[in-house]
Amino acid sequence: MRRTEEAHRRILGELAREPAAALGRAGEPIEDALVEAARARAARLALVMQRDALGLRHHRVVEQQCLEPPRRPTPRRTP
Repeated sequence: MRRTEEAHRRILGELAREPAAALGRAGEPIEDALVEAARARAARLALVMQRDALGLRHHRVVEQQCLEPPRRPTPRRTP
């Protein structure tokens, strides 16, 4: 009986951990996309700074070629 209880406890532990692991796996693509977006923003800023250092003050070409997606408005919470 003791061995059965131990096996049951282990199974319950595994069942409790699995949703957390699945949630973590589901979040990985989002995390990867956020890292890539941050890298792209940093590269764009570096380009603008380099152009500025060379005396190019108008960056409309960069704005046209390196489009940033529009930010979504933050939804308002209702009480």
